[in-house]
Amino acid sequence: MTDQDEHLRLPLAHSARVFTGGYLQVDREEYVHGSRRQVREIVRVKNGVCVLAVTRDGLVPVVTQFRASTGRILSELPAGVVDPGEEPLEAARRELSEEAGVTGGEWFHLRHYAQAEGYSSGWMDIYLALDCHRGESHPEEGEELVLRFLPLRELLDHMPFQDAKSMLCLLLSRPILGARGLV
Repeated sequence: MTDQDEHLRLPLAHSARVFTGGYLQVDREEYVHGSRRQVREIVRVKNGVCVLAVTRDGLVPVVTQFRASTGRILSELPAGVVDPGEEPLEAARRELSEEAGVTGGEWFHLRHYAQAEGYSSGWMDIYLALDCHRGESHPEEGEELVLRFLPLRELLDHMPFQDAKSMLCLLLSRPILGARGLV
């Protein structure tokens, strides 16, 4: 965005919280400038993280769980939310350890992006972690998932994911993986 684009920004005229849940809130906002008016419902969520981790033996942890919002069982890279006061890298390390029991390694920040910019306030940070150690997973209470370790080449060749964060993480990791001779 440049200063020339600043005319696109509309000032907020009114905001009201219309829903508060355990995970998210919804605000109804009205933006007005002269005759220009926009009304939007904004879903307020915590920011998230996602990690493509490659262990020393070339395996990648993949978690499979039921996602009620889609009504499907999905396989994804380890991911989760950034807790208040937590930095995204700390959250990524924590989530990887909890969901997959994977720690250590050399970390690369791949991208900070808007998760669903048309209606959500959430941002996602995605990471690549190489040469990681495998240990015991310890998912949060109530988190039901199946953990598998799949060969990196299989993931790159078949792209088994249906969620955007895992697909983007895998795609943006390719240049680094290639430079390291891992693909």
